[in-house]
Amino acid sequence: MTALMLFSISVMLVEAPEDVNEETENALQMEDVVYRASDPGHIVFSQYITSDNCGYCMSYGSPAHKKLDTDWPEKYTYVSLHSNGFGNTGDAESGNVAPIMAVSHLKETGGAPKTSFGDAEGGNVDANGNGVSTTYFRIGCGTNTCWDAPFSSGGRTHSTYADYSLGVGQSDNGDGTTTIDISVDYVGSGTAPLSSYTLYAAVTENVCYSHAYTDGTRGGHCWEAWLLNGGAYVSNSGNVGGGTGFQSISLASGSVSTSWTVPNNLVGQGASNMLTVAALYSGWSTSSADFDMFTAADSSMNPMDLGMEQFTVTNRDHNSNGFIPGDMLTLDASVRNIGTECSWCVVSSACARTAHVWGLQSFMRELYSKRIIKSPGATW
Repeated sequence: MTALMLFSISVMLVEAPEDVNEETENALQMEDVVYRASDPGHIVFSQYITSDNCGYCMSYGSPAHKKLDTDWPEKYTYVSLHSNGFGNTGDAESGNVAPIMAVSHLKETGGAPKTSFGDAEGGNVDANGNGVSTTYFRIGCGTNTCWDAPFSSGGRTHSTYADYSLGVGQSDNGDGTTTIDISVDYVGSGTAPLSSYTLYAAVTENVCYSHAYTDGTRGGHCWEAWLLNGGAYVSNSGNVGGGTGFQSISLASGSVSTSWTVPNNLVGQGASNMLTVAALYSGWSTSSADFDMFTAADSSMNPMDLGMEQFTVTNRDHNSNGFIPGDMLTLDASVRNIGTECSWCVVSSACARTAHVWGLQSFMRELYSKRIIKSPGATW
């Protein structure tokens, strides 16, 4: 599908500084080659068990997740289940609260760092009762590349990942709340194979200001609330709205969009540090994992590759094609999604928000940076 947006804006021209077109030459510099994981070919999602006092978490586990997220920002996202101490990783701080019980879901109670890729179940032990890693449930971390192997090998994402599209939109309402829109499409042939899907959704802190490690460093994507059915949410402060579990959705019609409004103070530093993470599951249990994970996304991922198809400038003060400083101009542009990631945008109420955030605002800032307009603000 193709998303097409039209907008018209008026701007006041200002005098450009004399050096606006001045070019500088930069000498090429040699840089060290930095190893990064290989491309899995699709989105990978994980749940990371970590704790305030976990030395290997702060030194290696969290930096390794951040490195994957930095190296593959459109193909990796995760939720940190960050407890007070590694002796009890299933406390309320970690997100192990009813009705989700995220750590119990993974069959875990203690020990960190551990990471479940694609909902791989933990609780695996050898003949002596010692915890052991599996291909996609990893125990321990001693380098900042320790999670690369399960990521690069596919992260246990279901083989039909290409049949699904998921997008997360997040908008600060300016009144102390944020609206979160999550849209899911089935884009495979025929109808969706399952009668019901589960929408795993979490409000997290992009930078974990509320969960600093004992050495003062901070990880990322720390859980703060679960988004539940009926527009409800639950944090370690309680259940607002009376939700009984994750939102169940049907993709019989091909597309579904769901919405929540949550307070910005759920996360440290407010809306600017809020990151919503979502994944499409085949189901959920509070006591066992290994469900299918079809696709995932977070609110930092750009669902559009925008290109400008048409651009027209009209001088409202003079009947000419030129302009001088002080003229009022009308700019008309057609912006089109030229990528493949945004089929969900066509049917989603979040589309207008994401188009504005990643399309119009970026365009206006570019004009502002070149000293063509006075303000990057616009209405449409």
